Amino acid sequence: MSKNKRPRASTVDDKKKKKSKQNYPVTRFEHLANELIYEIFDYLDVHDLHQSFFSLNARLRHLCLHANLSLRIGMTSSSKTTFKRYFDDIILHHQHQIRSLYLYNPFVIDYFTLSQCSQLETLTLGNIGWERLEILLTTLVSVPSVLSLSMCIGDGGIQATIYSLIFQFPALKYCKLNFQTNVPLNSLSVSTNSTSPIERLIIIDNYSFDDINMILPYVPKLRYLSVRYENQSHLTNISVCQILFNDSARLLLIGNRWSLGNVEAFVRQHSNRIRVLDVTPVASVNDLQTWEKSMLSHIPYVSTVNFKHGKSIACRLTDELYQYIRDRSFMITSETKQYFFTHEPMSEVSLHEIVSSCPLNKHRDFRIDAKFATTTFECHDKVDTDSIRHILISDLTKVRQCTQYFSKTTELTIDDKSTTDKSHIIKDLPRILSLSQLTNLSMRQIDQEFEIFIKLLWLSPNVNTIKWVSIEKAPNNITSLEKRQNFQRLSKQNQVKTIIITRDYTKKMMEVLVHLCPRVQYISIGRSERSLDATVHYLLSEINGATLRLFSLCVRRACSSWMTYWKNQIESEGVFNDYSIKIIDKNFYLWWND
Repeated sequence: MSKNKRPRASTVDDKKKKKSKQNYPVTRFEHLANELIYEIFDYLDVHDLHQSFFSLNARLRHLCLHANLSLRIGMTSSSKTTFKRYFDDIILHHQHQIRSLYLYNPFVIDYFTLSQCSQLETLTLGNIGWERLEILLTTLVSVPSVLSLSMCIGDGGIQATIYSLIFQFPALKYCKLNFQTNVPLNSLSVSTNSTSPIERLIIIDNYSFDDINMILPYVPKLRYLSVRYENQSHLTNISVCQILFNDSARLLLIGNRWSLGNVEAFVRQHSNRIRVLDVTPVASVNDLQTWEKSMLSHIPYVSTVNFKHGKSIACRLTDELYQYIRDRSFMITSETKQYFFTHEPMSEVSLHEIVSSCPLNKHRDFRIDAKFATTTFECHDKVDTDSIRHILISDLTKVRQCTQYFSKTTELTIDDKSTTDKSHIIKDLPRILSLSQLTNLSMRQIDQEFEIFIKLLWLSPNVNTIKWVSIEKAPNNITSLEKRQNFQRLSKQNQVKTIIITRDYTKKMMEVLVHLCPRVQYISIGRSERSLDATVHYLLSEINGATLRLFSLCVRRACSSWMTYWKNQIESEGVFNDYSIKIIDKNFYLWWND
C-alpha cells in the first residue's frame, strides 16, 4: 500500500534554502532534503526518533512530528518516565500517523486511543489480558486500514468472540492468534453474512477438523491456514496433517484432537479440491491398513515414508518439520509412517518439491543438529541464507560441516546437551555467521558454558538480549572468573539490556549476570521454590546500585499469594516513587521510573 504524502515542512524560507544549496555542499545531516530525512526516519522506532532528533532544533522537531510512526515497544524500550515523555512529545497528538504498533509491554496499551489510529496497518500485541483485549478488538473493527494482526490470548479468552470480531475487520490479510489455553473451539457465533478477507491465518492452539470446518466458511480467500499447538509438554499422541489444495491453498494441522476418522471425513467432504494429502499419524494408532484402504476410495494413490528414530530423513525440510514436533512429544518409532495421498502418481522428487514449498519451511530459522549434512536432496544446499535470522545449534561438532554463510542472522541459540569440550565453537562460528550482527544469544547450562558465553559476548558487541535455560549450578571457577580482567572489561562494554531465565536459577548466579551486564533494563524469571523471593529481593533492593538501569521485571506463572505479598511489600516499603503493577494470567509485571 502506498504511503500518504507527508506535508511539506515550511520552517525554512525557500529562497534561503535554494541559496544555501548553491553555496554549500551537503555535509551535515540537517542539510539533507526533507524527503531524504523522512526516508531515514522510516527505519527508526519512535523511541530512537525522539532520543536522537526531537530536541536538536526546530526543523527536526517539526519533521519528527510529521513522520509516519512505527512503534515497537517492548519491556526494554524505555522506563515509565522516558516512555511518558516521548508519548507526550510525539505520539499523543499524532496517533493518526501511526502505521505499525508492536506492543509487548502490557502497560503501554493503556496510553493509546486506537480509534484515532486511522492509518494503522500492522498491530502486534503481547498478552494484555482478556478484558482489555476484547475492548480493543471491538474498537479496531472500525479502523479500516488494519492489514496485519498478531496477538496473544491468555486465560479467559473466549474464542468465539475473538473470531466474530476479527472476521469483521474489513481489510485484514494476515492474522496470527496465539491461544495460551488448550480449549476446543466448540462453536462460532458469527453472522452467516460475515466473511473475512484474511489470506493467511496462523492459529497456535489444539484444534480438530471439526473446528477447521467451522472456520473455513468465513475465510473464502484463505491461502494458508496453520493450526499447531506449541505448548505440548503435557500432550501425547501428536499427529501431523498437511493438505495442498488444487488452487495452491494449504492447510497444516498439528495436534492430538483429531483422529484418522476425522481425516477421512474431511477428505470425503473436500476430496475434489485436494491435490496432496500428507498425514503422519501417531505410532499407537491401530489398524492403519484398514484406514489406508478406506482413504484410497477417495484419493486413489498413496506413497509412504518410514521414520526411524535416531536416523536421518532424506529431506532436510521434512526433517525440520518433524523436528518441530519431536522436540515436544511426537512419538516416533520404527513403525511411524508419513502417508502421501494423491489423485495421480507422483515421484518422490515431486512430493519432496511440494514439501519444500510449504510456507512452514520458509521460516527464519536454520537448525544444525546431529543429522545435519546427511540429506540426499538438493534442498540442503539451496537454503535462502539471506532469509535466515535465527540459527539453532544442538550439535556443535556439525558446525564445521556447514558450508553456508548466513549474513543476516541476528539470533543464535546453542542447545547442545553434551558434556564434551565446546571451546572449538569460538573458532567455528565466524565461518557461518557474523558475530558482530548478533542481537540475541541463548544458551543452556551456565555451569558448563559460562566461559564460552563470556567469549561469545566479547565477540558479539551488539547483543542486547541473553537467555539461559538454567543458571542454577555455578561454574566451579566462578569466583576466579569474576576477578579476571576480561570479565571486568566486558561488564563495562557489553550492551545487554534483557535477561531471560526460562527454568532454574539462584540468587547467586543472578548476581553474577547482573554484575556482568550492569545495563540490564528488563529481567524475566519463572517460579522457584527456593530462590524466587531471594532473587526478587536482591533485584529490587539494588535499585541504586547493581541494578541502577533496571526498570522492568516479570515473574512468570507465580502463585496468587506470592503476587499479593510482593504487591503489598512494594507499596508499604516505598521502593519506587512511581510504578505500575499488572497481573495477567499468573504473570507478575512491574514497571517503574528510572
